[in-house]
Amino acid sequence: MLLSKKIVNRFFLVVAVSLSLQSISQASVCDSIGVERKDGKLFVLHRIAAGETLYSLSRKYNVSVDDIKKNNPTWSEGLKVGQVLYVPSNAAAPTKATTTASATGKTHTVAAGETLYSIATKYSISVDALKKANPGLTNSISVGQELNLPGKAGSTTTTTTTPAKPETTGTTQTTSVVKETVEHKVAGGETFYSIAKKYNVSVEDIKKANPGVSSLKVGQTIKISNAEVAQTTTTATPVKPVTATTTTTTGTTKPVTTTTPAKPANVEADTIQLQQDKARLETMQTQTPATKPTVPASDFKKITENGFADLMADNQDTPKYLAYHKTAAVGTIIQLLNESNGIKVYVRVVGKLTDTGTDGKTIIRISKKAYERLGGTGSRFSATLMYIP
Repeated sequence: MLLSKKIVNRFFLVVAVSLSLQSISQASVCDSIGVERKDGKLFVLHRIAAGETLYSLSRKYNVSVDDIKKNNPTWSEGLKVGQVLYVPSNAAAPTKATTTASATGKTHTVAAGETLYSIATKYSISVDALKKANPGLTNSISVGQELNLPGKAGSTTTTTTTPAKPETTGTTQTTSVVKETVEHKVAGGETFYSIAKKYNVSVEDIKKANPGVSSLKVGQTIKISNAEVAQTTTTATPVKPVTATTTTTTGTTKPVTTTTPAKPANVEADTIQLQQDKARLETMQTQTPATKPTVPASDFKKITENGFADLMADNQDTPKYLAYHKTAAVGTIIQLLNESNGIKVYVRVVGKLTDTGTDGKTIIRISKKAYERLGGTGSRFSATLMYIP
C-alpha cells in the first residue's frame, strides 16, 4: 500500500513538471512584463516606454499596427509612458529556418529576420531566380512562409580537344600608379570622404583644390590634385602555337535537409532590421561601376542627402542614437557620415524635423550621444546621410 502511494505521488509530480515546462515554452516570447491568454489567444503584455510608438511596437513584435489597435481600444486616446498594451503573440510561428526536399526541388521555410537577399545568398542564387521559382512573390516575406528553391539540371561532362590557331605574338600588360591632377564627376551617393579615399588624398586637399565648394551635387565636376591614377602599358611578346582543351562539367545537387538555428526569440525585431539595413547600406556604398552588384538594383532603393547635422534641443540624457528628419518615417534607420573625419554611425528616426536652421541647410538633428560619437564640434558639422525608405 505504501509502495502504491509513492508511485501515485511520482506520477503527479511528473505531470506537474510537464505542465510547467509547457507554460514556460509558451511564455518564451519577446515580451516586456509577461504574457496572458485571452479569448483563446496568447497576448504579450507590453509596458510603454518613452519614445515608443505603435509602429515601433509592430516592428518589435512582428505584428501589424492594425492588430495592436484591434486589441487595445484605448489607443485613440494616445500612448502614455507606463501604459500596458495587449500585443498578439506569434509564439506558434516557426523559429527555425528549414530546407526540405519536394517533388520538384527544395523548399525553404522563412525564419525570423530573414530577407529575400539573405535566403538567395545562403543558396548561392540570385533574388530574381528565387522570385521566378515563386510566382507572385514580392520583397515582403513573413515568418513561416514556404518558398520554392530553383532546381538544377542533370549532370553531364563533355571534353573536347581542338587545335588552336597559331599565334605569333601575345600581349603583356603592366600597371603602374602615377600622381597627377584629374577632374572627377560626382556620382550618386559619393561624399568628400569616399572620393578622397578613392584617389588616396585627404578631404582637406580636395577642398583646397576647389575653393567655395562646401557640399557636393550629383553631376558636379571637381578637381583632385596629386590623385593616384593607375596606368596600363601593353607589350607584345611572341607566343608558340598551343592545343586548346575544353572541359565542361555540370553537377547535380541532391536535395538535402538542413536546419539552421534561428536568431533567439528574445532578440528585438527592430534590432534585426537595423542589421539588415546596415548590410544593405554598406553594399550600396562600396559598389563601383567596375564591380558587378551583388544585389539587383530593383530589389531596393536608397536616398542620399548632403547638408549639415545639428544637435537636438531635447533628448540630451538618452544613451541612444536618435534623430529628427524631414521625410523619413519614424523608426527608419539612417547612416550618418561626418565629412570632416570620416566617422559614421546609424541613428533611428523618432520624429519629424521642423527646424532646418537659419540658412535652411540642416538636414538632420541628432541626440547628444550620437553627436559626440561622430566627433562633432560646435553647433553643427557638414554631413552626408543615407537611408532606405
